[in-house]
Amino acid sequence: MCCVKAIELAAKLDLSSYLSTNFLPNAMYQPQRCIRTTLAAAEKHGLPVVRIMFELTQIEKISDSEHIKRFVDYYRTQGFKTATGDFGSGYSGLNSLADFQTDIIKFEMGLVRDIHINKGRQVILRHCISLCHKLQSTTLAEGVETSESLSGYKVKAWI
Repeated sequence: MCCVKAIELAAKLDLSSYLSTNFLPNAMYQPQRCIRTTLAAAEKHGLPVVRIMFELTQIEKISDSEHIKRFVDYYRTQGFKTATGDFGSGYSGLNSLADFQTDIIKFEMGLVRDIHINKGRQVILRHCISLCHKLQSTTLAEGVETSESLSGYKVKAWI
């Protein structure tokens, strides 16, 4: 119901950015069945599916990576974007990145915070960004709250 309401409101607002829907990886059973309601709501309210992003939360350990890979692949065939949220915290890690690649990797805010003054964070993010791009995933920084963090993420992490 929450997802359907979000789609309705996004359509009314003529949303030009992504509408992100978080989900627990182990709560997903059959990809076709899980998104049927989402597809129907998008069609009913006129929100293009390319504006809807399904984001894997990282608060639980993924019990079956192959199952999640099938979900990510199926969602892509339907035109949806996929994302891995809070990368660098919880259960997100290199194993999940190796097992399946989402369209977007969202670095958690703790990793980005104070990047302009923290050399360790700069090195880690620089290499994570490079790795994600080689896997054809777009990177995004969560929790950029200061202009210093923004410039640190954009400049120092890319050097």
